[in-house]
Amino acid sequence: MERKTPSAWARVFEDWLERTNFLIMNPYREPTWRSHRDTDQPSVIDLVLANLYAHISGQLSEVTVSWEEGLASDHAALLFSIYPSDSIALLPAPAPNGYKAEPENRASWVEAFVMSLPPCLPYMPPHSTVPADPSVIRRGVMAHKHLIRLVKDFDSAVEEACKKTLKPKCAPDPRGAAWWSEECTRAHIAARNTRDGIDRQEATKALHMALMRAKKKWAHDRLHEAEDAGNIWRMTQTHKGRRTNLFPAMRDSSDNPITEPEGKAKLFRQRFFPTNTCPVNTIQHDDPPPLNTRLWANITAEEITEALRTSSTKSALGPSGIGYTILKWAHAARPEALTTIFNLCLETGKHPWNEATIIVLNKPQKPDYSVAKAY
Repeated sequence: MERKTPSAWARVFEDWLERTNFLIMNPYREPTWRSHRDTDQPSVIDLVLANLYAHISGQLSEVTVSWEEGLASDHAALLFSIYPSDSIALLPAPAPNGYKAEPENRASWVEAFVMSLPPCLPYMPPHSTVPADPSVIRRGVMAHKHLIRLVKDFDSAVEEACKKTLKPKCAPDPRGAAWWSEECTRAHIAARNTRDGIDRQEATKALHMALMRAKKKWAHDRLHEAEDAGNIWRMTQTHKGRRTNLFPAMRDSSDNPITEPEGKAKLFRQRFFPTNTCPVNTIQHDDPPPLNTRLWANITAEEITEALRTSSTKSALGPSGIGYTILKWAHAARPEALTTIFNLCLETGKHPWNEATIIVLNKPQKPDYSVAKAY
C-alpha cells in the first residue's frame, strides 16, 4: 500500500518468491482486506500466485478484486480465468504482410516503382462510328473497367518495387511479447533443457532475471524515445510488458462450447453482420426538400498530398500490406496515378477496394467473454 509500512516478513516473502520463481498476480497496491472498524487500515493480505511458466504461457487472465463477490466478508474475492491451451487464439494470427519502409531505401524503391508503373492517362471514352454515342451505360462500363485496370497496375507496381528493394516484415513472436530479446531466448532454452535439481533452479532463476532485464530495457527505450504524448499514453495499455490478446472458448445459441477459430468467426459474423435486416425506405414523409444537384469537383494532387501528410505511418496494414509510408513515396514519384484513380472513382461511383482486415476487440470489464456481444 502507498505510504504504508510493509509487514516485517515482507522482505522474507519477496526473497522466497524470487527463489521459487513465483509472481504475484494481484493488481498493484489494491487492498484485499478491510475491517468494519474505522481504526483498522485496509491491507493486501490475499494473494494470487503463479509460477513463471504459467505467466509466460498466457493462460491466466488479469486478476480483479471484487468486494461484491466477497459475500459480505471482510476479504475481497480475487477473480481470474484460466484458459485451456486448446482454447487460446493468439493475435495477430494471420501471416505477416507488408514491408519495412526504411528511409534509406526510398530512392531505390521510387526508381523501381516508376519503372514498373505504366503511364496513367486520364480516361477517355472509346471512339465510336456514331458522331454522338448515346450509350451512357456503355461509357460507364468502360470507365469502370479502366478504373479496375489502373488499380491493378498501381498495386502491381507497388508490390514489384517492394519485392525488389524492401525487406519483408518479420513474423510476430509466438510469445507476443515486444520486449522479448535474444538473452530471453537463450535463457528460456537453457531452463527447458536443464535437468531437475540445483542446476534447474539456477537456470530458472537466470531466466527470471533475463525477463526482468528485458522488460526494464524495453520500457526504458520506449519512454526515452517517445516523441509525443500519444507514445506515453500507449504505454499505459501494456501491463507487465505484454498485452492480453487472448480469446477464451465461446458459447453458441445452444450453450455449446466453441474453441475452433472457424466456429468463433461464425459467431462474430452472426453478431456483427446479421443477414435478416429490416428494409428501410429511402424516402420518408418528413424528408426536407431536396437540394440542388451539385457537380463533384475534381480531386487534385495537392489535396492527396495533404491527406497523406496527416496520415499516421503506424496505422495497421490492410490485406494489401501497403502502409502510408509507401503510399507517400508512390504519390510523390507519380502524383498523377492516385489522382486519376480517385477521380475515376467519383466519375463511376465505384469503390474498387472491397476487402478489409477485421480485428475483434473485447469490451473492458465484461463479466462473460464467452458470448459474442462482449466484443
